[in-house]
Amino acid sequence: MAARRTHDLAVVVREYQNNAGETKKQWQNIGVRLEYDDGGASLLIDRHINLAGLPGEGPVRVSLFEPRARDGQSASPAPQSAVRTPANNAAIADAAAAFDLDIPF
Repeated sequence: MAARRTHDLAVVVREYQNNAGETKKQWQNIGVRLEYDDGGASLLIDRHINLAGLPGEGPVRVSLFEPRARDGQSASPAPQSAVRTPANNAAIADAAAAFDLDIPF
């Protein structure tokens, strides 16, 4: 059962004002959404993220963005969001492929 990356998972880690006085958000990639040949899906979340350490109170909103190619261009013809993805997404996708096990429960 092969897995393919369909989305990047990202959270806002802070808001700031740029030189023009506009409020902007800094995003952090925290993992990927995988889709399997049988139609199933799962989330592969980076081990380093501590959702409790993010600013704010209450629940944490995790956003899904279509992945970008490593050169910054769209990996698919669909329109892309303004989120930059870190280079470690290739390593995550490789780990997801290795995670292709049948779980006995």
